[in-house]
Amino acid sequence: MANETPPSPAPNESAPSSAPAPESTPPTNDTPGLSDLFESIERGGDQEVVEQQKQDVAQKLPVKARRTYEDDEEKEIFSNMSNKAYDKLYPEWQKIKKGEYVSKAEIEKLKREMDEAKNRAVQSVRWDDHPKAYQLSDEYEDIADSQALYRDIMEHYQHSLARVEANQPFFRIIPDKEKKYVIDQKQQIPPGPEAKAYIIAQLQQFGGLQAQADAKLEQLKQSSSQQFGQVKEAMERADKEIFGPVAANPHFEAAWKKELEIFPPALRNTLQYQLLAKASVVIRALGERGKKAKQEATANSTQPQGIAGQTAAPDNRKAMLAQLDAMASR
Repeated sequence: MANETPPSPAPNESAPSSAPAPESTPPTNDTPGLSDLFESIERGGDQEVVEQQKQDVAQKLPVKARRTYEDDEEKEIFSNMSNKAYDKLYPEWQKIKKGEYVSKAEIEKLKREMDEAKNRAVQSVRWDDHPKAYQLSDEYEDIADSQALYRDIMEHYQHSLARVEANQPFFRIIPDKEKKYVIDQKQQIPPGPEAKAYIIAQLQQFGGLQAQADAKLEQLKQSSSQQFGQVKEAMERADKEIFGPVAANPHFEAAWKKELEIFPPALRNTLQYQLLAKASVVIRALGERGKKAKQEATANSTQPQGIAGQTAAPDNRKAMLAQLDAMASR
């Protein structure tokens, strides 16, 4: 425009020389779009274009870099989150961390209760006297396989009997070279009185074999129950006789229960592993007691022996209990 006054130089800025100075470029901080925005403003570009460019630049500014995180967990969760999501969720996250919704103590208590419930469920399994423990034996697998085979053969001949009565042929079941029963599809047996008599005989034969297998299974169940019952009684008797004198000692109980933690949770409720834990504690205590006695004997051997008076023999049970107390209180 006419009569427009040129702008005055900024403070600490020398007046322009007669030679044309290179155009100055505003600092951009390597942010895409800033150069175009400054050039548009200097040229006095259209206001709507300038405003649009401002919005474009604002969207490209590294807003996320200005966020502060209290720890790596927050950074991992929120660093790649959009501004809208961050503004909405981060305050809620802070409330959760401060315990405004559910306190940390309640969360930890709930976790402990869940772990305890899980352990109780696992420990409720008693492998030594489980009612179906016999199913883990090889003998049970053999009986079960025989029962399934006889059941299939009888079902085949029951269908065959229906076919013969309907005046239709049937196929026999015969053993192959590996002594496995297979259907002989090479030869059809025509219907008639002889075919019917043959089928009835097969049903009686395999029905008797299945009855024998059922009796064996029932016998296996009873013997298994008696066997595990006797083992349980023997272990309970050993527990009472061996560890009964120290069972009431709270330090001994704490020691063997701590030793029990080396075993999987599913085994800790079984008497076998409880006995192992108790024995381990006692053996370790006796070992340390023996080591201490040896050290004392070595020390006494260097001392002059008295002539009169003898020391009474120590009480082994009291010494062992003292050693257990020391171990459990560590």
